[in-house]
Amino acid sequence: MDAGKPWEIRMPWTAFDPAEVNELSGSEGVYELADEAHAIIYVGMAGGRAPFGFRGLIAGHFSEAELNPVIREKARYFRYEVCFSYISRWKEILGRYFEEHGTLPAGNLASGDEIPGLPRFTGGHQYRWGERWGNLPEQFRKYRAQPAE
Repeated sequence: MDAGKPWEIRMPWTAFDPAEVNELSGSEGVYELADEAHAIIYVGMAGGRAPFGFRGLIAGHFSEAELNPVIREKARYFRYEVCFSYISRWKEILGRYFEEHGTLPAGNLASGDEIPGLPRFTGGHQYRWGERWGNLPEQFRKYRAQPAE
């Protein structure tokens, strides 16, 4: 199994099976939905007010009652991570996805849900200005270490 990126949810992708819905955790945390190619189409969170936690939300996404057209048409797999700081973790996953792809997952965009302010991370790709690594824009140069006088 591919180790993936350090910020990704570690649980392997699981195909949704209505017969096994009661085996899902009723906990709080974050989850992702993916299409047939395991491309992430939605990042969600199960908070303290979500009826039955992951179990309720994931089962709802795979039901006929799902209103989000992207999820209804494309969702085939899910994975989740139990965590109690689910809002921070949800923002982290969305922020990392945005940095990597330049947009949010299609299901999040189609959801109509309010998108929070996303954090910025200091990955190497953020500093890839100019023709080579480390060529910082002028406004950031003042933060470089100054030589001792």
